Amino acid sequence: MRKKAVIELHEFTPIFGITDDALLKALRKAETRFFRKQTGFIRCEILHDEEIWIALSYWNCREEACKALKDFLESSCCFPLVQMISPVERRLYMKRELITCCPCQSHLKVMPKYSL
Repeated sequence: MRKKAVIELHEFTPIFGITDDALLKALRKAETRFFRKQTGFIRCEILHDEEIWIALSYWNCREEACKALKDFLESSCCFPLVQMISPVERRLYMKRELITCCPCQSHLKVMPKYSL
């Protein structure tokens, strides 16, 4: 049983004119061609309700999640997804907080913001 996992939570909306199907296709491409190949990646979930989307990514440790963020923004296979998200939300993504989840203790610990 895993003692800790880092959870990355990102809430976003696509820019005007992007269809749900196009966004899902870009999300799947990023997951299969990028995230699944990253060290420390456990799994991800995508939640959607009307215009709001939430991406939850689970990582082995904070350092691996932070490295993946930098690599994500530089990855050509993720570029279509990045371009579908509003510029304001892209900046918020860069300043997000990572949470360490300790299921054995049933609490969440907010980690300091990561900045590039």
